[in-house]
Order: sequence, then structure tokens, then C-alpha cells
Amino acid sequence: MSGLAVLGVTARQTASGLRSEQMGGSPVGFLLRAERHLKPSTLVRRIGRTAHRAFGTGI
Repeated sequence: MSGLAVLGVTARQTASGLRSEQMGGSPVGFLLRAERHLKPSTLVRRIGRTAHRAFGTGI
């Protein structure tokens, strides 16, 4: 059972790495990453986390 879990984790990491390599050099990949990081909810969440850390109330 644990061997199956290790295989699953390894397969997921490999797939993630391949996807990152393919998207890394692509102009479309750049735009998709930029969109993900600039969505209003993500941006507000990032600002909130930064503010919490600055005031010592966050993790």
C-alpha cells in the first residue's frame, strides 16, 4: 500500500515538473501565470497576508 502511495506522489511530481517546463518558455504560460497571480481575490489575499505579517498577527 505504501509503495502505491510513493508511486502516486512520484508520478504527480513528474507530471507537475513536465507541465512547468512546457509552460515556462511559452508566452501563453507567462500570461496564464500572470493572470493567476493578479486575480483580485488572489491579490487581496496576498496583501492581507503581507499586512498580517507586518503587524505580527499572521503566520
